[in-house]
Amino acid sequence: MPFLLRIMMDVFSRSTRRHEAQEELRHSEDKLRQLEKMEALGRLAGGIAHDFNNLLTSILGFSQLLLAESGSNDRIKNDAKEIVRAAERAADLTKRLLSFSRKQPLDLTAVSLNSVVVRMDKLLRHTLGTDIELVTILDETPGTVRGDTGLFEQVIMNLGINARDAMVSGGKLTIETRTINCSDDLWLSVGLNASHEEYLLLIVRDTGCGMSAHVQQHLFEPFFTTKTKDMGTGLGLSMVYRTVQQFDGRIDFNSSPGQGTEFLLYFPKAPGLVSSAPVDVRSPVPTGNEHVLVVEDEPAVRNLTVRILGGLGYQVSEATNGAEALEHCEHRTEPLDLLLSDIVMPRLNGRELADRLRQARQGLKVLLMTGFTHQINIQKGESGDVPPVIYKPFTRESLAVAVRDALDDKE
Repeated sequence: MPFLLRIMMDVFSRSTRRHEAQEELRHSEDKLRQLEKMEALGRLAGGIAHDFNNLLTSILGFSQLLLAESGSNDRIKNDAKEIVRAAERAADLTKRLLSFSRKQPLDLTAVSLNSVVVRMDKLLRHTLGTDIELVTILDETPGTVRGDTGLFEQVIMNLGINARDAMVSGGKLTIETRTINCSDDLWLSVGLNASHEEYLLLIVRDTGCGMSAHVQQHLFEPFFTTKTKDMGTGLGLSMVYRTVQQFDGRIDFNSSPGQGTEFLLYFPKAPGLVSSAPVDVRSPVPTGNEHVLVVEDEPAVRNLTVRILGGLGYQVSEATNGAEALEHCEHRTEPLDLLLSDIVMPRLNGRELADRLRQARQGLKVLLMTGFTHQINIQKGESGDVPPVIYKPFTRESLAVAVRDALDDKE
């Protein structure tokens, strides 16, 4: 009997180990598939960015011109505003996808979490619907963190949408900001960086259905979702997690079935930084009368850029590619103050074109534009300088400021 028992135990042990090995293999295969999906998403996002940003530049720019010229026609004005909003949302989505796939360089600035929450209030109320109460509790001694305003807005929106979907019968969503002094227990439990004494805490709490233990285990995995295909992609929380990591923050959560969910996002406080003030759209748009050569192979973007600059008072010439631009300058003797060129063009890119023209025209200022936000290395020229770059899609105001800054730059 003991002999038979040992054999049975050995068989059971082997079976258990084989099952565990199969489960580990399956888990590894799942992880590999997730990584392959993320790599595919990165390639897709990077591949479409240039063409998509060209399209958005045209849509956003011409709709803004239409809005400016609508006069007292409220119907045209309202239609143009809706087009502008849609284009801005599409541009923001492209930026998020590129950032998520690590194709978008982050422009980190000082961000006030209080300001972000206030700015998102109206949009969130519209998104949540009338059956969900939104409550905001803001820190009385607000500080700033180092990050990207648009990404923080996307974080709040993603968490807000998830909360809405978890409160199918209505409920309450609370968004709170706090300043906290980190204790050793908090550093250990959440994994905060002990070199930061103070953190700003963003809390998003709902009264929804909560999450099971199984859902919590896979919560931040890309493409994991409990929603139907027409309601979610499974990227929302993984994008939130990625953003928090990018800003040297940490994320924690509390949830149980039927008890709602609470997300706690910790960001290192950045003392001494001043939050960048939003651009006042009512302030005068800078103008000029200098000669600008616009080089762009996409007709719609080129036409838009020429029209905007002409309306701002500049003398504008145009070319469809680098070779045409060189020929233009060889046959014309009038002064040329600024080269405004797309970076990515066939045969002769914008950086190479700038080098060629600067050899013949000393003191020529250069401003490059691109929709390929991850190909920064193409900026460096023979002289080692790095000209300023304006990223597509741009607006009339941002183009006006960039052109004026480039012209006024003292080398």
